[in-house]
Amino acid sequence: MLRQIEFLASDAGGLIPLYWDMQGCVSYADLGRCLADAVRDHLVRFALLGLSPALADEQDALTLLTHVRRLAVRANGELLLLCDEPEALLGIAAKEPAAQRLHRVLTGGAGVRSVMASTCAIYRFYGAGIEPTSPFLGGFDMSHTVGSLAATDARKLILRSQAPAGRMKAPAAVTSAIKDATNNHPLLLQLLCSRLLLEDGSLRMPSDTDLRADSMIASFLSMISGTGPRQIANCS
Repeated sequence: MLRQIEFLASDAGGLIPLYWDMQGCVSYADLGRCLADAVRDHLVRFALLGLSPALADEQDALTLLTHVRRLAVRANGELLLLCDEPEALLGIAAKEPAAQRLHRVLTGGAGVRSVMASTCAIYRFYGAGIEPTSPFLGGFDMSHTVGSLAATDARKLILRSQAPAGRMKAPAAVTSAIKDATNNHPLLLQLLCSRLLLEDGSLRMPSDTDLRADSMIASFLSMISGTGPRQIANCS
C-alpha cells in the first residue's frame, strides 16, 4: 500500500515521497542507516531538490530528515514520509532520547507529512484501547484500518479486471467460494488465488486442502485476531 502511495505521489505536484522501511531496526542508528538507504535509492529525486552527495550519505536520521524537509519547503513542496513497520520506533523511543526528537520532526514540523503502516500489533501500546502507552504514538491518528474489500472490489481483484493484461477466468461459483473463504480480505484473496491458478489462466474451485493455513498465513491471522486458526476461512 505504501509503495502504491509512493508511486501515485510521484506524479502529484508538491509532494516528495520517501518510503522508509523500519523492519528489523532495533536502535536509533539502525533507523538512520535505513533512512540513508532510502534516500540513496532515489538520488535523482532528491538531487533535484539540491541535496548534496555528502548529505545523502548522512546516517543520523534526525539530521538527514531535517535537511530533506528544508529542501522540500524551499521547493514549495512537502516531504511525504511513508514509514513501514513503525512498531520498531516504540522500542527504540523507550531507550534512546534521540528518537523523541525525531518524533517532533515526524509530527510537528512544517514541510513533512508522515504516514505509517503497521500491523494490528501496534494497538498493544494503547491503554484500554484509548490512550497510547508509548509517547511516540502521540500526534498520530490511529483510527484508520485496512480490512475487507467491498464485494464488487473483491471480485475485481480476483479477476484482475483492472489489470492491463492477464485477466483471470473464473465461474461465478468459484469467485463466490473464494470471497466466502477469505471474507474479501485483499491479502488472503491474493494468496488463495495463487493456490488456485491453473496453467490456462483460470481459477479452480478451492478445496479443503487449499484452505489450510501455512505458517505465514497462521502468523497473519494470529496478528489480527489473537488466535492461530488452521484455516483461511472467515478472516475479518
